[in-house]
Amino acid sequence: MEINFDDFCVYGPPPKDGKTFVGIKIENNSPKVYFPYGYRKSTEPLKIQNDILNLIDILASYIPKIEGATSFGKWDKLPVHAYINVYTYFFNKGYFVERQQIYKKGNHGKIDWGKTIKLVQPMLSQNKPIYLEYITQSKRIDDSEIITQIHKHCLIESYKRFGFLFGFPNTEKPTIPFNRGMFLSILKLKISHTFNENDLQLFQSMVSIIESTGNETNKDMFYGTFEFHHIWETLINETFGIQNKKRYNPHYQYYKVENGHETEARPPVPLKPDTIMKEGDDTFILDAKFYRFGVSGDFRDVPEAESITKQMAYAEFVENKLGVNGNNIYNAFILPYPSPNPTPDYDMEKKFSIKVDWKPNNRKYETIDGIVLDTKTLMYRHKFSSESIRKLAEIIRGN
Repeated sequence: MEINFDDFCVYGPPPKDGKTFVGIKIENNSPKVYFPYGYRKSTEPLKIQNDILNLIDILASYIPKIEGATSFGKWDKLPVHAYINVYTYFFNKGYFVERQQIYKKGNHGKIDWGKTIKLVQPMLSQNKPIYLEYITQSKRIDDSEIITQIHKHCLIESYKRFGFLFGFPNTEKPTIPFNRGMFLSILKLKISHTFNENDLQLFQSMVSIIESTGNETNKDMFYGTFEFHHIWETLINETFGIQNKKRYNPHYQYYKVENGHETEARPPVPLKPDTIMKEGDDTFILDAKFYRFGVSGDFRDVPEAESITKQMAYAEFVENKLGVNGNNIYNAFILPYPSPNPTPDYDMEKKFSIKVDWKPNNRKYETIDGIVLDTKTLMYRHKFSSESIRKLAEIIRGN
């Protein structure tokens, strides 16, 4: 079946604060895949399928890393990985079938010496036992086993919900009707007695699928987040940033004043820049903004006054408290965009700059550059790279 991915994939822009859904939704029993803003649309079906898998991996990897993730992570309601796992098992091994150990007399199969010694009368030769028959073991397969039928139910559900987007086959129909309670009881009992890692993963995936099947309240489900800007920040920090940046945090502190005297004080509160990048002698203070300017080109979609003021404060702290030369400190905002000419490397370019009139503009950091970065490239290539850091540093410096 040829799939028209335009019916299932959404690449629309978010509102200015970036709070739009990114992930997969099942709406009216049909999947919709919502890519983050600035994600370049692929034209080949195989590449689109890879893009969907990459999106799933990013969501699964980064939502748990973000502080307070449980307040915005919505990815536990749609068992996407369970759908993939039941098909992965099917592609590698076929339908799950019970294999029971059986024993018989014969010369074919693996010899069970314990049972052979107990059950077979040996002949004696020079007072040494010689066995002419053995108890051997083999595996008997019964296609009517209940777990096989549950696996078939899960494959059908996975195809209906999600699998057809990847060209997964529509598999055999089970021979027994769906029974949510019975299936869950059987699977959970199997899990408690299973030590094979592959089988255990399959059973756990089937439990997730069965739990989300046959319940009308779960007709609309989703896997993703309404706060992708947190993931955008984390991707940029892990790609370009130093690991330990606590020393770059300025602090503020509250004091009580009684009768004109400062008394009790609250502990200092840190201000935390998104990313500190180092290249040579230079320090770059990067603020990741999941804003729309990369496509709109509209100055209503750029960082506002509060963000500008904070960038200046961070830079002054680095100069005045950490002793870094002011001309070796740079400020930049990093925004998403879909590169018109993608390359294997990170696609980025300077699109705007911000100057203020309360500074003499004799420090590099007093101009804040707006850098747009290709969203898809970042999501596929996100890892610390000295070459990528060098490239971004050159763009900000204007080399």
